[in-house]
Amino acid sequence: MRRFLLITQTVVVLAVSLIAAEKGLAQITITSNDFPVTIGERFFQYIMEDTTEPGIPVDIGSSGAGQSWSFDPAQYRGGAVLETVVVDPAATQFADSFTVADFAWKQAHPFEPITWFQYFDLTANELLFLGIAVIQPDTQVAGVLAPARKSAVFPMTYNTSWTQSGSDTATVDSAGITLTTIVHTLITDSVDAWGTIQVPSGTFPCLRIQNNIYVTFLMLLNGFPFYTWTVRTITYNWVAENVGIVATIQSKAGETDPNFTMAQMVTIRVANPSAVGVKEMSANKKFHLHDNYPNPFNPETVIEYQLLRSVDIEISIFNVEGKKVTTLASGFRPAGSYKVTWGGKDESGRMVASGLYIYQLKAGDSAEIKKMTLLQ
Repeated sequence: MRRFLLITQTVVVLAVSLIAAEKGLAQITITSNDFPVTIGERFFQYIMEDTTEPGIPVDIGSSGAGQSWSFDPAQYRGGAVLETVVVDPAATQFADSFTVADFAWKQAHPFEPITWFQYFDLTANELLFLGIAVIQPDTQVAGVLAPARKSAVFPMTYNTSWTQSGSDTATVDSAGITLTTIVHTLITDSVDAWGTIQVPSGTFPCLRIQNNIYVTFLMLLNGFPFYTWTVRTITYNWVAENVGIVATIQSKAGETDPNFTMAQMVTIRVANPSAVGVKEMSANKKFHLHDNYPNPFNPETVIEYQLLRSVDIEISIFNVEGKKVTTLASGFRPAGSYKVTWGGKDESGRMVASGLYIYQLKAGDSAEIKKMTLLQ
């Protein structure tokens, strides 16, 4: 029986290969030379992001050999085009924080005066993402990853895989109580498919990388575990020769099905902004919700948001079970920048327990959520 199964599997693989050959498809091998790093080079990506329920309907296709994908911004109305410029890391304000970087991506927020840099180290064997730096009108900050995130290994072909893991610990002492939060991250990547992808910037033979991120939060009270939870995110990246990443689809946080049909973010390589009507699509964006700070926090945190037009809003806090804890603000607001503060109390004024919470901004018929951690 085992021999019969092996023979059957071999026949199926050969059949798929023959069909792919008839379609003119061929598996490719990605090397370090296929990630353009010329200083001054520019490229454009159309980005659609929606963190509300149910998310963005997507068709990620299937794993395996000889696949065919097609992504068009017209399928994902309401996004914007992001311009990326390849720059010399040594010429940026954060050169001292990323001394081993070979190149960096400079990107500007399509709606706000925010610029950020992504830093990379490219070798013959791997592409490492070193971290990110952000410039805002009133602040500059750099976040260095330790260890660096392994984005690709070379040579990379169908069934190539790699794994990374790491942990971070934060401890808060208050009134004789020690609260420790341990965040463990496990990242697994595998090239689960190959084929041809069609996007506005062209049609390319490509590999598809399935990226799985498992983040486990463990909270200890005076050294004893009392709360733990794990969040999984699945991302697919389509990579082509001499182009790099052509498209990306990221699942919603907590997704467990690798064949998910609702996503949080879609990114598509385009030829130029006018190719997808960026002005019309950008106008659909009503607001921007910032990350709260500090995070984790004790005893309070600040939530900032920007309204691009006058609209009715509501900012609410939810626990991980989806139950509303409190409403921080509601009503009509003119266009502009705003901030609210949450001190960890529910609607009745009682302190809530330590743990993960979700804050949501509703603006008209749109909404966005983000996560934060309260440490009491």
